[in-house]
Amino acid sequence: EVSSKEEPYDVFICYKETDESGERTLDSVLAQDIYNELTEKGYRVFFSRITLEDKLGQEYEPYIFAALHSARVMLAVGTSYEHYDAVWVKNEWSRYLQLMAAGEKKTLIPCYKDVDAYDMPKEFAKLQAQDLGKVGAMQDLMRGVEKILGKSDEQNASTADMAAASGMAVLNAQTEALITRGNIALENKRFDQAKDFFDQALNYNAECGQAYFGKVLAGRKVRNKEELLRAMIEYEENHVMTQMSPEEEVLKPDIPLAAIAREADSQIGILSEFTDSELESVLTVEFDIRPMHYKKYAEIWQEQLDSYAGLEAIAYMIYNFNFEPYYDDNIEADYKCAVKYADNAVRKELESLRTGLTDWLKGKIEEEKQISVKWQEEQKKKSAEIKEAMSVLMNKAPGIIANQEAEQKKKEEKAEADYRAAVREVESDYEKRLAAWKKEKADYLIQYDIAAAKQSEMQGKIAQLEQEKAQLKGFFTRKKRKELEENIAILRISLTKIELPQDPGEQPIRGKLPKRKDFYRDVNINQEPEKSRIKAAVFPKYWKRMSMFKEQIEKLAKASVGEKVYFGKYPYDKNGGKQPIQWRVLTKRENSLLLLTEYGIDEKSYHENDSDITWENCTLRRWLNGEFLNEAFSDFEKKLIRTTNVDNSRREGDSGYDTNGGNNTEDRVFLLSYREAFWIYLRNDNSRICFPTKYAESQGAYVNKKTGSTYWWLRSPASDQHSVTRVDTDGSRDEFVGVAPACIRPALWINLESGIF
Repeated sequence: EVSSKEEPYDVFICYKETDESGERTLDSVLAQDIYNELTEKGYRVFFSRITLEDKLGQEYEPYIFAALHSARVMLAVGTSYEHYDAVWVKNEWSRYLQLMAAGEKKTLIPCYKDVDAYDMPKEFAKLQAQDLGKVGAMQDLMRGVEKILGKSDEQNASTADMAAASGMAVLNAQTEALITRGNIALENKRFDQAKDFFDQALNYNAECGQAYFGKVLAGRKVRNKEELLRAMIEYEENHVMTQMSPEEEVLKPDIPLAAIAREADSQIGILSEFTDSELESVLTVEFDIRPMHYKKYAEIWQEQLDSYAGLEAIAYMIYNFNFEPYYDDNIEADYKCAVKYADNAVRKELESLRTGLTDWLKGKIEEEKQISVKWQEEQKKKSAEIKEAMSVLMNKAPGIIANQEAEQKKKEEKAEADYRAAVREVESDYEKRLAAWKKEKADYLIQYDIAAAKQSEMQGKIAQLEQEKAQLKGFFTRKKRKELEENIAILRISLTKIELPQDPGEQPIRGKLPKRKDFYRDVNINQEPEKSRIKAAVFPKYWKRMSMFKEQIEKLAKASVGEKVYFGKYPYDKNGGKQPIQWRVLTKRENSLLLLTEYGIDEKSYHENDSDITWENCTLRRWLNGEFLNEAFSDFEKKLIRTTNVDNSRREGDSGYDTNGGNNTEDRVFLLSYREAFWIYLRNDNSRICFPTKYAESQGAYVNKKTGSTYWWLRSPASDQHSVTRVDTDGSRDEFVGVAPACIRPALWINLESGIF
């Protein structure tokens, strides 16, 4: 409106008014000299220092726009490259060059002083310039301008009027042509080129809604409104649900399953031994009856629908919501301008975009309402199924328990009988050994006395003969002496041949009696007898599952640091087939284990938006403690996972950075910090190298072609608040923006004394 009321100009003087210190530049002085010369000759000249001096407090752009489009000559005055390159100076002469390139009959003359011609902007290379430092430069410049514009005032006026009139016609046609070329570039996915065409169109018409909407499409890298709408809907469907915390995400059943089961058990009372959590597990295992979870998304959809009441409201969605393809920083402003300057055609497009999105949201709300109704019906059906199943069970339970008690009694009687038989066997064996020993001892004593008597008798004879030998005297006793010596020798030999019997030794000791408990191992005695009896008798599937789980815990308890263990299940192959998750034991403290997945099990962004973030508020934390926890672990396994006070203080991050780790958090599943990964548990690069599962690869995980390894996230911030530390494919430190994807290696603490048994 302002531009249309401005009289056309002959010459536009482009220059820099003030320097960095706020003082007037030499360029301004030279430009005013030129202005004075031209106005004396009757030309209408745009010289901002004078032309805009009565426009204080008003926006200058409409007057500059009018002058640029009507002036047939621009004089670009400068005394340095920096002055030519100043933002507003460059804005003016570059817009003028675009008009010339579009075919308008205009002339730009660079007027410089104390500047090497080669140091001027490269865009001036093919233009005839004027050196104002030369003698007679002003006369030469005036003569050149007169040749372009003509000499007489009347001729100048008519020429300017014709230029202004024809300029408007060219402007409309040129704008339309540029928009057409921009749309063609969009269709061919040349988005940067399309944006340039729309920018050029806005140089001719700053209030062109079509050009602004074209820039929105180019900025989002979509070809048309339909693609933009699909991208917006896809974003809403995939990401808006993450606004809910895990606690808000589901509605618990109106009537808890445990309460229904207890109501059915009210007359018998066999379920009193179970907690509500155990009872829900019993129902799931024995009857495949699960709690009904209903995600309350209808409220979120309604909030989104309410937020898109007007055309301009979608600007926030287009700019701030991080759906692909990516966008540029001016897209929100471009969309608002598209709304502000929309003609009928553009407004129809924008309204179609809004109604397409809001109609889809209305459909989602209606869909959620139907799901809600169905959920209520299913809930009633489930309640009836539970009551029926429990009723049947309760009718059978007394007989089952009686049989179990009888069987238990038989087992106890047999165990007692086996124990007593084993005791008797030990006692009988002792009595036999004792009798044999006594007999052997008696025989030994008799034989010992006989042998001892013989020895004594022979020793007496030897003594007697020795005495006789000693009494022999005289020459004629030699023969008798020899005879006595021979008899003594014979007796001595006979004495050596008498053997004493072998002593049978000490009395035998009683054998070790067996322990009664060894015979009662299969009877479950002294181990929660009532609870175990009920579980084993009434709920055999549940009891078997618990027994298997107990074995799993025992294996975990025996694991040592560095060992690989299995816990939980998660998709492993590219088709999403689940397999046991392999973990590495990082440390062991009394009856707790810290585990880290051996492989990168999935690929996720740290946070859904490219913004400043901490572990406390990131979407990856929400996913790990919500969707992942529920998908990967059974109810039994979840009871083992300890809630951990996760330290997010600055000391856990890289000491070279001053970024904020955020508040400490209470998590069951978490990521390692920089300090834990690099200084405590994984102290060398090789120990930190990670390989993705086939499932993670199918989700887009990066794989190093040479090593097969991948990146994986830590929870610590990096050099700036929207970047996060991660481990590189070679195990070294790396960082990237949190909105980018990388592999996930969850960590958790297992409490082996959870008390679930």
